[in-house]
Order: sequence, then C-alpha cells, then structure tokens
Amino acid sequence: MPKTTMPPLPLQGIFGLAKPSGPTTMSIVTRLKPLFSSSRLFVEQDKLDSFSASKQKNMKEAYPGPTLPGELTGKDRNKGKGKGKRTNWKKLSRNYIKIGSGGTLDPLADGVLIIGIGSGTKDLSQFLHCTKTYRTTGLLGCETDSYDSEGAIARLAPWKHVTRLLLLSNLNGFRGEILQTPPIYSALKIEGRPLYEYARQNIPLPRPVEPRKVTISKLELTGYTESPHHPFKYPSKRLTPAEVEERNKVLKLVASDPASGTVTEVESQAVKDSRTGGEVEVGVIDHGPGGEAVSEQVLSEGRPLPGGAEVVMDKSSDEAEIPPTFELEMTVSSGTYVRSVVHDLGISVGSVAHVVVLTRIQQGQFVLGSVRDPASPSSPTTADAPGEGITAGLEGWPCVDWGILEKALLKWEADEEIEVDEDGWAEWELEILNKWPKKSVSQN
Repeated sequence: MPKTTMPPLPLQGIFGLAKPSGPTTMSIVTRLKPLFSSSRLFVEQDKLDSFSASKQKNMKEAYPGPTLPGELTGKDRNKGKGKGKRTNWKKLSRNYIKIGSGGTLDPLADGVLIIGIGSGTKDLSQFLHCTKTYRTTGLLGCETDSYDSEGAIARLAPWKHVTRLLLLSNLNGFRGEILQTPPIYSALKIEGRPLYEYARQNIPLPRPVEPRKVTISKLELTGYTESPHHPFKYPSKRLTPAEVEERNKVLKLVASDPASGTVTEVESQAVKDSRTGGEVEVGVIDHGPGGEAVSEQVLSEGRPLPGGAEVVMDKSSDEAEIPPTFELEMTVSSGTYVRSVVHDLGISVGSVAHVVVLTRIQQGQFVLGSVRDPASPSSPTTADAPGEGITAGLEGWPCVDWGILEKALLKWEADEEIEVDEDGWAEWELEILNKWPKKSVSQN
C-alpha cells in the first residue's frame, strides 16, 4: 500500500494541481479525463474490470474535443467509416468520471489550479469567489495588446526615469478597494461574448466596459532587476498601424473615466530621468478629477493613473537596451486582473509595462510550493523553504506536481505501459494520494 493514509475509494472531492505555463486550463482538464477514468483511484474496481481492452483504447480517444492543435475530435475520427464501423464516442464518454476546474488560469500563467472530481465538481463554484495570491514579473517600457508577453507590442514608452523607489511610492494607490477596468483580452463577457472575442475579431463593443470594484488586500514589491540580469525581452510581434488604430477605438469603450464617463486624454510632459538627470517624455493626464493637470508629483504620491491613460511613444528609445523588471506579490479578491495591476502600475510611474511571468501561489486553502498542513500547524514544511514577503505566511494544502502527471499522460497517450509498485499503484496515483486533502476543503 502507498505510504500515506488511504482515503475511501473511489476518490471524490477537490485537490490542487500545479499548472504549468503554456497549456490552457480546458486542455489540461480534457487530457486528464481519460487517464483518471482508467484508475481505481476514481473508478470502482468492478467497473474497471468490465472494460475490454478495445473499449479502454477507445475511451482514451473519446475526449469531446482536441486538446492540442491538430488533434482530432471523436467526430473527425468517424469520417469515412461505414455505419457499422463508427464508434459511438458520445456513449463511450459516459464512462468518464466528472471532472472540472475551479476557475481558469491564462495559458501564460502557472500555479494553483483547483480540480474537482465526481461530487467535488459541485463545490468548485466556491473557489471562484475566494481569495487568491499571485507572484508576477512585469517588464517596463513596453505595452502589449494582451497586457502580457503572449501579445503583440502596442506601444513603447520611456523607462529610464523609473526606479525601485518610484515603484514603491506608487503601490499605495493600488492597495485596498480600487476601481479596475478589465483588459480587452479577458474572459469577461458582454452580451454573452468574452471581451477577447471582440478584441481578436475587431468587433465594436456594444457598450462601454464599466470599471469594477476589486480589493487588493496585500501588495508588495519583492524584486527589481536590471538588464542583463534577467532573461526577458520585448515580444517579436508588433501591431500594425491599422491594428493600433482599431485597438484605440476599442480602448475608448473599455477605458472610460468612471467619474465623468469620458475617455481620458493624455499629453506628454518632460520630467527628469532620475538616473541620468536628462529629460524624458512621460504620459500625463490632461485633467484630473478636479480639472488640475496630473504630473510626476502626483505619481510620486502613489495615486495611480486610470488604466486607459494614453502614453506617448518614446521615439528616442533604444530598443536594443532592455529595461528592468519588477516583481510583485499580491493577495486579491475574486475578479482582480493581475495583468491590469502591472499595466496600470507601469502607467502610474510614467511608463508602460506588461506581464512576463504570472504564478498563482494560493487559491483558497491550496498553496503552491512550501506549505504547512492546515490540519497540523506544527508540521514541518514539505518543499522548498518559503521566501520573503506574502508567501512566507501562507499555509494550505500542497498541489499535485504536473510533471508527474505529464510523464504518465505521455505514456498513456502513446499506449505505453505505466510502471506500478508492488501494490499496483503508479507514481502519479501516489502523488495524488499524498496531496489529497485530509479533510473537507472550503474557501478562505
């Protein structure tokens, strides 16, 4: 038997998965479904024994849609087959266990992803509204259309005047309850259609996107790294002039001033570069809430500019010179867009920025990396020692290592045998058993 307390089988409930950067949440859930449906962890043994070898092979391919570009759906696999030779993929898929996720992570993002199995899928909704903690890295001087490194360059701005101290002095404006405008590339829906569909298809928004109240209970600057001490560069793709023009039209509906209902206009203003003593142009709001001009003095007081503020293109920037990165850790309420925080912070210091790394390190009671069992506060940590900042105080259930699952999936999908121990358990099954919560899980 595995060296862990054996919970009642088959398992039904919720566990945390350490999602890698790259795949979508849906593709991960879809890939896991056939593998999990073939395991005694999640399926009664007598039901597994009733599956013929051919049925198990068909189940392996019976997922409802492609998991990766170029893969075929069950419907595609039936094309050209005679009526008697077609496989009833829909019927086979009924043998799958129920599996779902408690929210999603962007493809770029990695970290805690909540997975529900069987009756546990009914409890996933509570994790849509729980507290989450993120660690993120922003690259100064470049804004992308998606606010992260997956997008195309939308505009460049000066960055040499930005210092660690200037970033620190602006964080207060983002703490507590704030109004945040979602990025164009987000899953927020208007009239049933996600914002990113409007953006990708250049479809005009039917109405402006209203800023939403979100709460950032903790926000810390945990790092500031100058080039060449970091590996990040600007994206290679750029928006064309036509795409920039179209994007600006959409921004006028997304980035409205909540107080006046009008789009914020921005002019350029020369300020001193704190490093060189020379002057650079930064974007400033033409009129603040009281009609006053907003300058670098306001920036240093920690009041962020609205997310829709225009920034003047820095035509003198040397793109071969890579700007610094800054690292943030934040604990936020449901509905907070980390990409928007990084984007708006870049504007607040008279530059622009986009996300190059995004890691969810906590969601509800699940924590990535070094954790303590919440049922046994005195238990030793089981992974790397916690770092400084918000992460140091986190406790929760540890997450299943995706690398172990991926290794099993590759063998499963290639019809290769997966090794098991003397008790018949595969490494991936033991990993889930070891990380399975020892008591019922609820949101924080």
